[in-house]
Amino acid sequence: MPLTWHRQFAGNERLLKKRRWLLVGLSMRPLAQAAARFGHDICVIDACADRDTLEACAGRLVHLDLSVPWQIDAAALQLALATAQRRFAPDGFAGVVTGSGFEARPELLDLLGASATLAGCDADTVRAIRHPQRWFELLDGIGAPHPEVRFDSPGGSPGWLVKSAVGSGGWHICNWRPGTPATPDDYFQRHIPGRPASVLFLADGRTARVISWQWQRLAGTAELPWRYGGVISAPDLLPASRERVANICSAIVASVPIRGLAGLDFLVDGDRLAVLELNPRPTASIALYPQQDFLTLHARASAGVMPETVLVDTTDITGEAVLYATEPLPIATTFVWPAWCGDIPAGASRIAAGQPICTVRGSADTPESVEAMLTRRLQTLSIELKENKHHDHIPHQRQHPGPATRPGVAF
Repeated sequence: MPLTWHRQFAGNERLLKKRRWLLVGLSMRPLAQAAARFGHDICVIDACADRDTLEACAGRLVHLDLSVPWQIDAAALQLALATAQRRFAPDGFAGVVTGSGFEARPELLDLLGASATLAGCDADTVRAIRHPQRWFELLDGIGAPHPEVRFDSPGGSPGWLVKSAVGSGGWHICNWRPGTPATPDDYFQRHIPGRPASVLFLADGRTARVISWQWQRLAGTAELPWRYGGVISAPDLLPASRERVANICSAIVASVPIRGLAGLDFLVDGDRLAVLELNPRPTASIALYPQQDFLTLHARASAGVMPETVLVDTTDITGEAVLYATEPLPIATTFVWPAWCGDIPAGASRIAAGQPICTVRGSADTPESVEAMLTRRLQTLSIELKENKHHDHIPHQRQHPGPATRPGVAF
């Protein structure tokens, strides 16, 4: 990565905001909103093109067509990139920040980097983190606990999961049963108890600094028990667990040059921890902390400039939850969305069963209260949408990048 070019932006906020940034991924709404709140000039390429993202980037959005659900292909990305440059940045972009969707195709980061300076992890770093054998060897090398893994079939042995190395968001995980089809990208992990959690951290290729802690929600089904369901800030995570995970993040970054924002997923079971996987990019949890200028943090850290402190206000505990369609659902433009909804379809839509419809948000004084609020809002909105079905004047089916069943990756 040409760090010297980036350093001129990393030390000067005026320069950071002077030129237009490109945000690319399956769903870029959290980062687009974070950037817009702090006055950054942005353009977005993503697969959802929801109302919030369109508003955040002032309409400077190019829809990313997906021929295969949840998978970005080079031809579509090249077309979208050329369109974005022609329409919104004829003099070039200040830089590019990526979201989800590149874990499966890290070589596409090189394609983006040929057009604009990449802020964040490069292709080699993503390969090192997302290759299962290399990842678990790294964890073993730094003494980080993780569930037992194997790369051959467990046969009839019970208690195993099959996971895709190119997936995320829980779409890529299912219970292993003898005869379950497996692909070359799959590996097997022992199912162990624990509450799913994550840490959002910042790295400069040498050191790591924790930003925030989150509990992860599940929106499981019989076929996808670990499907991503949202995230809630977690100030109640035990201090001892925080210290251990922070040390693990530092050890990982000392071994692999992670740059910018990233997230580490892990399980908590009492005082026991188990590391799962690392997302080498800004994660959905940034939506919980509107007081942070995440684009500036990400760009500066990518150039090797870390802030002295990163403060997150946890006075109000905040969460987001994903509402999935349980049946085919037409939505007309006349539907009135509650103020606590996000990722709202930009127009009339037909949502396929199993696909995400939107997110709901809520804040309270404890994670438990937030969870109860989100559950109520999911139930309320689901009922209202079903009661207000409109089958007329809905011209297209909204393209969500996710399948109803495995295989696939998530936002």
